[in-house]
Amino acid sequence: MWNSKKIFCLLLAAIFCAGEVPICAEDTGYRTTTVTRGTITAEATIPTSYHYTSSLPIEVNFGCGSVKFVQYATKSGEYVSEGDVIAYITTGVDEITLEEIKLRMQRAEESREEAYAKMEEAYRAAQEAVGKSSGTQKKIAELRLEQLGMEQERQKRAVEENFAVIKEQYDTYQNVLETKEIVAPKFGLITQLNYYSPGALIPDGASIGTLLISDEAMFSVADIGSVLRYGMPVKLIDGMGEEYQCRVVSCGEKYLSGSFKVENAYLKPDYESTWGFNARYENLHIDNALLVDNAAVYTDKDGTYVVELKDGKLSKCYFTVGKTTKDLCYALDGLTEGMVVVIQ
Repeated sequence: MWNSKKIFCLLLAAIFCAGEVPICAEDTGYRTTTVTRGTITAEATIPTSYHYTSSLPIEVNFGCGSVKFVQYATKSGEYVSEGDVIAYITTGVDEITLEEIKLRMQRAEESREEAYAKMEEAYRAAQEAVGKSSGTQKKIAELRLEQLGMEQERQKRAVEENFAVIKEQYDTYQNVLETKEIVAPKFGLITQLNYYSPGALIPDGASIGTLLISDEAMFSVADIGSVLRYGMPVKLIDGMGEEYQCRVVSCGEKYLSGSFKVENAYLKPDYESTWGFNARYENLHIDNALLVDNAAVYTDKDGTYVVELKDGKLSKCYFTVGKTTKDLCYALDGLTEGMVVVIQ
């Protein structure tokens, strides 16, 4: 198949074989461009892998002994949001047990009020003794009042601590009685769920599985050529073409310490991430480069060249290619700034 560039090259070859003859670009219909200095850039797009950096155990932690397993509401490999039900359970706390603790709490509260009344009565009597005495006896009464006040403070703390223990137990049992399910603490991926038959006992404090935390995940990319650098901005592109900013937090850069250096590069999003992205980043950036339009670049058995139009004559100029992008070619040597070259 003959394309326009091949035909153009054949015409140039015919001209060169015939010898360099004066021509005019306007007369021949040639289009020209100029070799300039500027910045050449290029981007690479590669798939990413989702990488979890944090996980949580899914625990049974109600503070009232074991619970009975009913059934799972999800399964390993499924994503859950915070508060979603993971498993249904029944607790070992019943109404009778709760009522017994409630009565204990009421008795403790009555004992507390009685103790406070007795302490108040004793303190008032000690104050009256101070008011009725004088001289040495008054001094002794004041010391006894001070001592009584300190003793009563210790008694009050002991009474309050005892009541707090019983109330905490009551509150725990009240909450457990109302608890019928184990829920997800955060958004993430369920994994490693343990198997339980219906009615199986699960000890308090046991873990029934693991939750991989999605909002603390990163993306892993193969860093071909060690282009990615620590702190470098990278764009994540979803299936709809939307772009999201992230940054490199570890890579294979040789100047990084061992704690940051890895085979792949890891990208930390600046938002709550999901998955299914490609990473796009700048893998070429050269300032003050000698640039020529790719449409003016040709190759033959001797190498890469441009066709210069100078003083009305066409001539081949071979040069060394540095980098190329979709539209531009970076010349290492062989070309000069300001050259007028022919494009097809």
